[in-house]
Amino acid sequence: MRRSTTLALSVRCPLTGHFGLAFVSTDPPGQAVSFQTNALAGQCLQIASPQAELNRRTLALMAKHLTPEEALQEVLSQIPEPAQRQILALATDGRTAGHTGERVKAAARHGWTGHLCDDNRAVIALGLPKRETAEHALHLLKTNDFKAALLSDRLMETLGALEDSLSGPGLPLTCAGLQIVGEDPYPLLDLRVDMHARPITRLSEIYEDYMAEDIREDALLPTPEHPHGIPPTGWGETKRFAIRKFREARRQWKKRQFKK
Repeated sequence: MRRSTTLALSVRCPLTGHFGLAFVSTDPPGQAVSFQTNALAGQCLQIASPQAELNRRTLALMAKHLTPEEALQEVLSQIPEPAQRQILALATDGRTAGHTGERVKAAARHGWTGHLCDDNRAVIALGLPKRETAEHALHLLKTNDFKAALLSDRLMETLGALEDSLSGPGLPLTCAGLQIVGEDPYPLLDLRVDMHARPITRLSEIYEDYMAEDIREDALLPTPEHPHGIPPTGWGETKRFAIRKFREARRQWKKRQFKK
């Protein structure tokens, strides 16, 4: 295994049931991380030479009411080299489980490799400069529960707080991504940056631009009861307008600070 670094954050919002994933890596996204989300089962992701089929098999077992730990044990028992796999599972009830093979740890001697799990949130990493970075990420995901109203905000704030500790000589991060999935089969939000010198900074800029232009209230989206969506009137539209203006003002302020 060549020298590489990847950090992935997997989170479930207990209020909305949405699943969120954020990652940053020195490798291209296809090589860095493989993930899949099923609203009826949960979220499963891999780093370190990921195989998408293992995600699907794990989620299929979780959909049959196996716990993440039980599902991972069964899947790993059926493959020839579980010691070469690094996988994380998060269920719809908030339970988490992870596996980091010994051969993965042995190959990634340039940094800390492993996973940390807690209710509704987990962190998995390959070749981090130090374990404390992963511990700090998990702590931020806990403490940001009530500070950030949106799951996407929570994940972006966590990545932003970790950027300095993840950047530096010998650690050329090139890609970052953010995805939010709800009950629908398609993502509510799916943003990614490839081949950039500061991928977290660039992802944050894209996220702010997106949110400034495309803030949506759940009530405005189509539902089985309202196929065409509820008209954007009343307090919902006022709140949407206020959030958009606030984000736009903050974005313009950041641009002025950068020019100084």
